[in-house]
Amino acid sequence: MKTLPREQANGLWQKWWSEVQNEWFKVEVLQDYYGEDAGPSLDYWLEGDKKRSINLIKAADYSKWVEDGRKKLEQGVRLIRIHIVEEPYSPISSGSLSIIST
Repeated sequence: MKTLPREQANGLWQKWWSEVQNEWFKVEVLQDYYGEDAGPSLDYWLEGDKKRSINLIKAADYSKWVEDGRKKLEQGVRLIRIHIVEEPYSPISSGSLSIIST
């Protein structure tokens, strides 16, 4: 796997996302996103303050991301994401599963 600087990765993602016409399919197996997702929410989660961590994530503004996804759906693009996790869950995977289930 190749890691790109954030700005370069964002530029490539925006170019690719704008060109998607039929189907977006992502299989994800990475379970440790600490470098990518480091911040207050992850810190609270790792300290055991899961409620505060989840509240921070729920308070974040994801409206642009949601709108972009809706536009792709309206264009007839199928959006498929599979995230494979192993036990024991990493703190990030455990947090993601908790957020999804609430």
